[in-house]
Amino acid sequence: MADVFRGIGAVVSTQVLSRALTFILNVLVARLASPSAYGVGYVSLQLLSNLVLFFAKEGFRKVAPDA
Repeated sequence: MADVFRGIGAVVSTQVLSRALTFILNVLVARLASPSAYGVGYVSLQLLSNLVLFFAKEGFRKVAPDA
């Protein structure tokens, strides 16, 4: 049982550290980049993310009714 709690603690601490590091890096990028470069990067990333999600979902929708 102690191993289970140790594993849960490891997963939780890894998630917290990962989110903290991501937050700190985002703050640094937002501070160091010019507003126009930051805006272009943000829009490009959002567009790419939305396209990937759309194509993944659309493929699943096409296949799911056949199954």
